[in-house]
Amino acid sequence: DRSRELERSDPLMRRGLSVLEKNVLQSGVGFNLQNKALNPDGKPDFLANQKIESAWWEWSRKKNCTENGEESLYEVCRLVIRSAARDGGVLVRKIVDPESNRFGFTLRMIEIDHLDTQYNEVRSNGNRVVMGVEKNGKGKTVAYWMLKKHPGDLLFGASPYNRDRVDASEFIHYFLKERITQCVGVPWFAPSMLRMHHLAEYELAELVATRAEANKGGYFTSERGESYTGENEQATAADGTTQDTGATLAESQPGQYDELPPGMTFVPYDPTHPTSQHGDYVNSVKLGIAAGMDISYATLVGDLTRSSFSSMRTGWLDERETYKKMQAHMIEHLMLEIFEAWLEQSIMNGAVKLPMAKFDAFNKPVFMGRKWPWVDPQKDITAQLMAVGGNIKTLEQVIEESDSALDIEETFTQRGYEAELAKKHGIKAMIPAGMIDPDAQQSNQEGEEGEGESESEKMRL
Repeated sequence: DRSRELERSDPLMRRGLSVLEKNVLQSGVGFNLQNKALNPDGKPDFLANQKIESAWWEWSRKKNCTENGEESLYEVCRLVIRSAARDGGVLVRKIVDPESNRFGFTLRMIEIDHLDTQYNEVRSNGNRVVMGVEKNGKGKTVAYWMLKKHPGDLLFGASPYNRDRVDASEFIHYFLKERITQCVGVPWFAPSMLRMHHLAEYELAELVATRAEANKGGYFTSERGESYTGENEQATAADGTTQDTGATLAESQPGQYDELPPGMTFVPYDPTHPTSQHGDYVNSVKLGIAAGMDISYATLVGDLTRSSFSSMRTGWLDERETYKKMQAHMIEHLMLEIFEAWLEQSIMNGAVKLPMAKFDAFNKPVFMGRKWPWVDPQKDITAQLMAVGGNIKTLEQVIEESDSALDIEETFTQRGYEAELAKKHGIKAMIPAGMIDPDAQQSNQEGEEGEGESESEKMRL
């Protein structure tokens, strides 16, 4: 509840959640799929992979992906990471329903509130239920105890609500495990939440003090002892009549000057806010908040004035390892489980026309999250070409490390199509300065080997 309140009211909390979404997921896609099924000879099964990938992207659209038809697979991924970070976890139910779409498979997003975390007991079969999660003697999750209604839907005084036992195979319970026996997750930004609260309270106090300083006014005193002409505070007696309490009312307004009662002396209130330490204190608290979120200060606050290029680059490298860790976790605990259940139902329903007997051979997904190019992409590309030329890397590795949604075979197929299209329209490929045109180089070699060519022709080639 505190985490959700901070999401609504605290800009740093909202920024932290947004940073996770933008860096863990690739915009509009979430995770790129490259299926890696192989033929018996060890070569890629291009036809099967193409069928699977094409069907996957079709199913990923919102009309097919979720039961309510409102979220695409990208939206599912976005809500999963946001819900897990904010609430500690989220539930995704795998729905097998031939009537839902031609794949016979869809997803239902469920808030973690539906898990009955108040239910704890040892069952007659020896299974232990801890916070609504039932585990067998080996510690494997076998069932979830789900509330029939969301707790937020119940008004005060409503009748007690019941829970249902649901087999764990129907659910993906996504959360980050930090202890071996942990059953449910905690909000990822919990270490920073108290600091966010203190910072908000401090800024409110500074705001009130600053406004009071800006509204400093003055008072008139009467040397003749005349009665006070200001407003008196009124109180209501038990019999309903009103009477003066003897106290006076005054509000601080810009340029306001009141008259003091006889015998009263004015003692000035002269606040000096914000203090000179205000900026240092706020920045110190924000550094602690960023550390608790495992996000760099510059990324969280958007303040680049305190950082040099080298320090920012060092911070980015460490921060990106956090995002890579999250990508690997989401792929392992979410995407692979969804894909396997989807592929099985898609083949059984005939949406993917492949033999079910070879399911294990076809179930070879590779998911890739967002990549981060450096500030100087030319140096990046040059280094990659040198690595390929020096046999340190393969072209397939370079393509997979890029933001491209294509694998090496699809890339070469597309490049071949573009080359044929350019030739058809008489368009010559643009070669950047400093790079060798392979066609011109080949023509030059052929010219040197030929006989009877003029020097000007050789120069032209």
